[in-house]
Amino acid sequence: LLDLEDQAQRNHAALSGKERQAVENRDPGKAFAQLEHFQNVGRATPAAAIQTLAWAALKGDASLPACVMLSPSARQKAVDWLAQLPAETRNRYPTPEVLGALLLADEILKTTAIHIKDFTASDPDNGFVTLNALESGQQPIRIAVTRGADGWKIVVAENALDRWRQRLSDMPLPTP
Repeated sequence: LLDLEDQAQRNHAALSGKERQAVENRDPGKAFAQLEHFQNVGRATPAAAIQTLAWAALKGDASLPACVMLSPSARQKAVDWLAQLPAETRNRYPTPEVLGALLLADEILKTTAIHIKDFTASDPDNGFVTLNALESGQQPIRIAVTRGADGWKIVVAENALDRWRQRLSDMPLPTP
């Protein structure tokens, strides 16, 4: 995770003065906020879960896997993927949730600022958070979330796991 934190710090350093001024806001629900301003605000709401996930990713916090849930098909693919990895790697990534969380953290840390725009409920326990990442321009990003017994979680879908596996096929996994 130190490599991921270093990457986020390099991304922040690359901001121009204008971009930096545009993201001085500290509330990602109101406007763009730099990831460095994100906090552990728990997971009582979908927006809080997104902010806590980004905070945990940036800080390398051990609570990161608790912020995600793999869909059943993604979880099975992750189990199969982990089974193919060397024992040393499996020891570093002991569960599909740890693997999914680290891969999701890698995606989050590609941006420098996020604006959490809204939540659309599919039912009382599922929905989508819409956000914008500074580097994505005006392209909104929809993230599936689900409510569990311990709060809202970001859902890692099978197609996301497939994309990450394809991208990482020639690269080592990030160091936890």
